[in-house]
Amino acid sequence: MILPYHPSVITRYHPKPDPLSRLKGRRADWTGRAVEVFGRAGKEVAILPPRFYEECCEELGIGAEERRRTFPSTGFLAIAYAMDKFRRTEWAISLFGFGWRGWKRTDWEMERKWVERRIGRSDAASNLSS
Repeated sequence: MILPYHPSVITRYHPKPDPLSRLKGRRADWTGRAVEVFGRAGKEVAILPPRFYEECCEELGIGAEERRRTFPSTGFLAIAYAMDKFRRTEWAISLFGFGWRGWKRTDWEMERKWVERRIGRSDAASNLSS
């Protein structure tokens, strides 16, 4: 299991649950609990370093002053990780179910354009959406 948001990134940038949400059990950071549950199930867990998150924000053009308002999606972080770690000459990377929509705090169009540039085709959006 790969957890893309390091706890320090969550603490530094992500919104905190309001008091009512906390009473209902919502947490800002589920990392510790996830590591515990996956570990009990015998799964290896990796947490991506904070620098990876910062680099992804830079890649998307999310400036330091914007990082409390605009966030790369988990899907984007996974794509960036795969494209960084697996050479295109040795691996075929396919995207499925990435619909370019979701959380209102993600700039979906910016992410779509990044992927299109990385794969080098202007028609990528129609081939990559769900």
